[in-house]
Amino acid sequence: MSVLDCRDLSFAYEGRPVLSHVNFSLEKGSYLGIIGENGSGKSTLIKGILGLKKQASGEIRLHLPDAQKGMGYLPQQQTMKKDFPASVWEVVLSGRLSQLSFPYRYRKVDRDYAEHMLQFLSLSSLKVHAFRELSGGQQQRVLLARALAAGSQVLVLDEPVTGLDPRITEEMYAMLERCIHELGLTIIMVSHDLPRVFHEVHQVLYLAKGKQMFFGQTEDFLKAHPEVIRQGGIL
Repeated sequence: MSVLDCRDLSFAYEGRPVLSHVNFSLEKGSYLGIIGENGSGKSTLIKGILGLKKQASGEIRLHLPDAQKGMGYLPQQQTMKKDFPASVWEVVLSGRLSQLSFPYRYRKVDRDYAEHMLQFLSLSSLKVHAFRELSGGQQQRVLLARALAAGSQVLVLDEPVTGLDPRITEEMYAMLERCIHELGLTIIMVSHDLPRVFHEVHQVLYLAKGKQMFFGQTEDFLKAHPEVIRQGGIL
């Protein structure tokens, strides 16, 4: 069953085209890697999928019970404010806000769901700890739990392991695999680390010079674009 369809998408800033003719479709449980050099349109496409940027033409169709509540987002670490005075529990529970309406009072179902995500990502022991006192890897796990607590069915990740040490990086990728296999999530990941992307994802969307150059299975991309591999492994 398709959960996301993008048809002939184009984006522009102040009338200047920045990305054009993007076409792809994702089934439930897909793991998509979006790759391309800086300025190729990756961030613009992500903003469009998240509903933060209106496309100039084309359409984005989310086949979810609630399109807004079904999307989770984990931004780059450096874009996050990490010193705010909140506990791990408060950060994760805040992911439920998208499920609430005024007067925005948490219900038992919200607390239970947030608790389940803490347990799922092995964070229960850190529940009362201050978020700002955690290591970078722990903070990233907490933010992932927050995104999952929103009831996400499609999870969008922007460079999720940047700045993490190798051991924590391995743990994060293992958690993402669990999200797919145990929670049935669909994952869209932007990354410059090509060797690891090709090892992890099932499908690749390759953008270059504001255009879609490839969409398909990872092994097919490796056959079709050997020149990308020869560039040294990082875009």
